[in-house]
Order: sequence, then structure tokens, then C-alpha cells
Amino acid sequence: NQRDMDFEPGNVIISTYDTVRRDIEQLAKFEFEVIVFDEAQIIKNVAAGRSSAVRLLNGKYKVCLTGTPLENHIGEFISILELAVPGLMDTSAASRNASSADNSMIITRSKPFVLRRTKENILKDLPEKIESTVFLPLSSQQRSYYDRILTEVREEVRRLYENHSPGRAGILAITALLRLRQLCISPAIIDASYTELSPKTDYLLTTLSELQAEGHSALVFSQFKRYIDLLQPLLKARNIPFIQIDGQTTMAERKKRLAEFDASPEPMVALMTLKTGGIGLNLIKASYVFHTDPWWNPAAENQASDRAHRIGQTRTVNIIRLIMQDSVEERVLKLKSDKQLLFDQIMNQGLSRSSSKAITRQDLDFLLG
Repeated sequence: NQRDMDFEPGNVIISTYDTVRRDIEQLAKFEFEVIVFDEAQIIKNVAAGRSSAVRLLNGKYKVCLTGTPLENHIGEFISILELAVPGLMDTSAASRNASSADNSMIITRSKPFVLRRTKENILKDLPEKIESTVFLPLSSQQRSYYDRILTEVREEVRRLYENHSPGRAGILAITALLRLRQLCISPAIIDASYTELSPKTDYLLTTLSELQAEGHSALVFSQFKRYIDLLQPLLKARNIPFIQIDGQTTMAERKKRLAEFDASPEPMVALMTLKTGGIGLNLIKASYVFHTDPWWNPAAENQASDRAHRIGQTRTVNIIRLIMQDSVEERVLKLKSDKQLLFDQIMNQGLSRSSSKAITRQDLDFLLG
């Protein structure tokens, strides 16, 4: 209420974005000296309610902190810049793709206002991070399932481009690809009658059992909660202690489970969905990180991996990505490098041939080839 907001000079106010959205009518009346937006990528979408609310806050100075200023397209970077330095950018650019000329302008204008500090700059004592990709063949049963769905998806994508604009068709096609990506992890995600252990699941369970015997804790990330749920009984059957954090985990329960993971005298596994467990956590008890399915954006994966590779970690951190051979996953790896190129282009103040365009028909043909 209003009485709670009689701030005194020198007060420091700590708030969540959702609280700001709820109380913005009162908060907008104050003139703050400095406003710091942590994890600023959360409020990159100018159309979202909490993003609109924080832009109504009045401050003499505004600072945005983020490890992933650009996740999907250059408009997100522009949106964060506009929050920190209103008027710096043409905000209409945030809703369209940027050309090489646009990128050059953005680099020139943003350079005086961007301070980047990488781990190489400031964490020289951090232990080594070893990244590896494990390629696994589809099982014969899984391959049969995959090829059948691949034929269906190809036909669905063809119809989408016949009946929709290229942009709309591309968005809908991403959803169509979802089934193929899930099949690569385990057909059991979309077919409850499927009982065979998928190659990924078999590899993961075998490796986690070995790591437990050696005293190592691990993080396991997937974009699909259904797969995390499927792993639960399998870990229980092997007496591997675990916690789970996903979008349905309440904040109170999340805090309780994280404390359990951190305090456990024995090694544990943390099962997490990528978006829920990818930010705001310090999980240095783990020295192994598994990504069970590739995401389009490498920055999101890197941020999740860094839950274990951060200040306080004393052991080498092993990042392991599980990829199915001759599948949409293997092809995603080749396409996703474009996102990293775009990130490097903007954040390293250099130019490349990469662009911020959404997935194209040619990309889809490649993925479904």
C-alpha cells in the first residue's frame, strides 16, 4: 500500500519484476537515483506486461545486467538498450529483421553504453570447462518411428507454405518440428505405450550411475518437462538421488529442493527444464552438466551450463550434449551457429555475414533433408 512506499533518501529497494508490474501505479510516482535491472533479458519483450511496467519507472540512471542480451534476434538487444538509454535506438527496429547496415549502426550507437566482461576477463581462477558432444545412433524401433513422423512433418510443412505467408508458415513449422525433436530424445514422450529405453536415456542412466559411484553430482537439462518426468522412476529404480525443478515448481518448493541438493552429503542429480533452471541458480556442487536436447539458441544453453561453472566452483566442469546421428538434432547443430555469430557480431563490436532472420523455408528443407 501507499504507506509501505514512503521511501526515505538513501533507501535501497529490492523488488521482483512481477511486483513492479502489480504496484507500478504507485512506483511510477517516485524519482529514483539509480535503477538496476538484473537478468534484463527477462524484460526484453516490450509487449509483455512486466516489460511495459518497468519502462514506466523513473530514474536518473538505469543499468541493465544480463548474460544473454541477445537470444533469438537483434530486436531483443535493441529492446534492452532502449530500456537503459531511452531514445538511443529506433525502437521500430526491434520488430523487424536487421540488415548488415542496421547492425553497423547498432554497433556504433551502442558501443559507448555497453560494458562486457567475460569469464576470461574476470574469473581467471575459475576451473576448466570441458565441452563435448556425444553422437548416438537411433535404435531400429526409434528409427522406424522417426522416419514415419518425418514423412508427415515434410507434408505438413509443404501445406503450411502453401496456405500461409512465409513468416507465419515458419513459426508454425517450428511446432511441427517439435515431434521430431521429441522422438530423438525418446518416443515415450509422445507415445505412452513405448517402453524401450531410448539410446539417450540408456546413455544418461549409465553415465549418471557411474558418476554417482565416483562422487560427482550432475545437472540434467531438457526443454521438455515430459522427459524430466519420465526420468524420475528410472533414477529411483537405480537408487540415484535427485531433485526436479520445472515450470510447475513453486518458489517455496524450489528453494527447499535447491537447499536439499546443496546440503546433501551424497552426490545428487538435478533434473531441470532449460528455461526454469537456466538462470538465477548457483549449483556449483555439480561438476557435470547434460543437455539432452539441443536448443536453437546456444546462449540459452551456455547460461544453463554456467549454473555449475561459476564463482566458487573448484572442480573441472564437464558439459555434455547428447545428439542423435542422422536426425533433425544433428542438423540443428549446424544451423544454430548462426545465432552465435550474430551474438558475437553485436557483443564483440564486429561485423559478419550473419543475420537475425527467422528460420527460412531453406532452413526447414535442410532440417528435414
